Amino acid sequence: LCLDQVDGRIFLGLLLGTIYAVLNHLALAYTVKCLTDKSTARARIFYIFSYLLRFSAAAVCLILGFVWLNPFAVFVPMLAPKVGYYFMGVSGQDIQ
Repeated sequence: LCLDQVDGRIFLGLLLGTIYAVLNHLALAYTVKCLTDKSTARARIFYIFSYLLRFSAAAVCLILGFVWLNPFAVFVPMLAPKVGYYFMGVSGQDIQ
């Protein structure tokens, strides 16, 4: 059975990937909001710092997934927002 392969590491990996996806989305929304309030030079530095911080967090989550958890269980929820963004770009409408 496939259920023989399911253990706590998969559920913890899904939880870690989901937490990362939610926090990354909130951080991205905060970054975009803050970019409208800053001058051009400060906005560029703030954006680069935010980008590096968010991708460093992704790297930490993936490293934790490969070392202690199921890496695919961590990776799949991290991709979920991308699917929504592509849908919004192609269809021109927001996800309800």
